[in-house]
Amino acid sequence: MHIGPDYCILFAVRTRPLTIFACIFAFALLASGCSREAPRDTRQARLRYQAGAGLINQRLYDKAIEEFDRAVEFDPDYAEAYCDRGIARYMQGDHEEAFRDFELAIEKDPALGKAHFHRAILLDQDGRTEEAIEAYETFIRHSQRSPEVYVERANKRLVELRSGAPPLSR
Repeated sequence: MHIGPDYCILFAVRTRPLTIFACIFAFALLASGCSREAPRDTRQARLRYQAGAGLINQRLYDKAIEEFDRAVEFDPDYAEAYCDRGIARYMQGDHEEAFRDFELAIEKDPALGKAHFHRAILLDQDGRTEEAIEAYETFIRHSQRSPEVYVERANKRLVELRSGAPPLSR
């Protein structure tokens, strides 16, 4: 049997209503699926976060970043995972990506003190004194969950910056 252009046209004409219905159905199915968020798995996110935190303590920053990446895949709103991924990136010298992670962490949880603290350090190191002062002050306002040593460091640095101290070195 020879399948030529005439057969293709005839096939398209005969199946057109079915083709139109299939396209509409597929579009509706895709549209409904696109509006749903992927299910969160906070338990897996927490496990990946804990693994990443342990790897930071071992100074295995690449592996820690991978675990934090997995944590935010399981829970895209996991602010601590963004923050600690930023710390790992900072330790690797990737300050631009670290800053972005601190910003994401703050976006997800504006009261996460340690994200404000590390963001303040990066601003300070970049010589952005006014922004650094504001970030240190914000950290102090949200420091109830932070170790006292960080609060003391932030207060000391605020006094130094207001007295005209140079930016922190990297």
